[in-house]
Amino acid sequence: MITRNRMRLPILAPQAVVCPKGAPPRDAGAMSTLITYDARDPFAVTLTLTTAGVDWVLARELLADGVNAPTGEGEVFVCPDVHGEATVWVTLHGEDSSLILGFRRAEVEYALDGMERIVPEGTESDRINWSREFGWIVSGGEAA
Repeated sequence: MITRNRMRLPILAPQAVVCPKGAPPRDAGAMSTLITYDARDPFAVTLTLTTAGVDWVLARELLADGVNAPTGEGEVFVCPDVHGEATVWVTLHGEDSSLILGFRRAEVEYALDGMERIVPEGTESDRINWSREFGWIVSGGEAA
């Protein structure tokens, strides 16, 4: 569902691999996910692993850049398929394991197009309530 200020889009990762530390990787089969984008936090995308109830927040720009070239460091890495397949790979590194998700490129591009309709690239800063954000920082992280 895409509205004027928010997008919640279920996307199936047809391929998923779990890589536990100290153990061999295992095929996790297809994994249901939900991509959420909200104009109030225009730089962020939330990827929910619906079967596990786990949320990963990543940069919108990271997801967009990773469709065409490998990008990311730390906990999230995104890259296109090296064999030219219509797949975008998202690797999520946790404390005890990593999860590699293969998404259909067309579905990732559709989600990115939805984000672009909600908040055009380059206008993200215009959507942030800077007074509220600075108030939060000045108050030491307490609700302003």
